[in-house]
Amino acid sequence: PCIVYHFFSDNKPGIRQADHLKYILHDFFKGKRIGICVDFEPKNETPAILDQYKIFLARMEKYGYNVITYCGDYSAARTISNIFGWPLWIARWRSKRPNTNCKIWQFTNAPYDLDIFFGKTEDLSMMLQWIE
Repeated sequence: PCIVYHFFSDNKPGIRQADHLKYILHDFFKGKRIGICVDFEPKNETPAILDQYKIFLARMEKYGYNVITYCGDYSAARTISNIFGWPLWIARWRSKRPNTNCKIWQFTNAPYDLDIFFGKTEDLSMMLQWIE
């Protein structure tokens, strides 16, 4: 399985980012199923930026890609990602477990990123299957 990283830009339209990412993925992976981890950390979570993220996710879904959203614990992206039914990877450092339904919790970032997967081995296997 392969997961590609994409940093969602808050100053470019979501549809343009999705189309560009599809172009890159098609060129490099030639039809193989892959997953995408989207890092959603805008400077300001305005309704317009959240709308662009929805457009991005809808477009990636249309193209047949599955997306894991990486965001902060208080990000509105959690709700958006849940609309699509895709897993969340929450960054909440040096604190208690996030009060949300996430699959992965990044609890530290120094000197290494440390994460916890919430689920059984079978859950992780199922999560990886959707990118094969």
